[in-house]
Amino acid sequence: MLPKVNRISREKDVKRALRARFSLYSENFKFLLQKNRTQSFRFLCVVSKKISKKANKRNRIKRKLYAVVEEYLKNKDEIPSYDCVIIVTNYSLIKKRQPEIIETFNQLISSLSQKVDKS
Repeated sequence: MLPKVNRISREKDVKRALRARFSLYSENFKFLLQKNRTQSFRFLCVVSKKISKKANKRNRIKRKLYAVVEEYLKNKDEIPSYDCVIIVTNYSLIKKRQPEIIETFNQLISSLSQKVDKS
């Protein structure tokens, strides 16, 4: 499970993160990124009922994404202080393997962090 330091949990922080200026889309999710005031990389995953009516399937997708973020945080030496929101837009993510999701996540986070750093 992701440490509490790396989770966006307060309602005020969630609303601020969802209004992020920088976004990118892939076939499976929408990625929102915004610099935060803390010194940690914080993460939130949103899976709506449009993806699956069953809670266990939505939770399975969330667990996969949290595992990807944990892997990302372990492998990074210097972690930027961003609030990251992933909104799942496609059910096919549940059938994807972990390495595929990790690769997509790393590509999106690197391209978005370059965008954020330029501004």
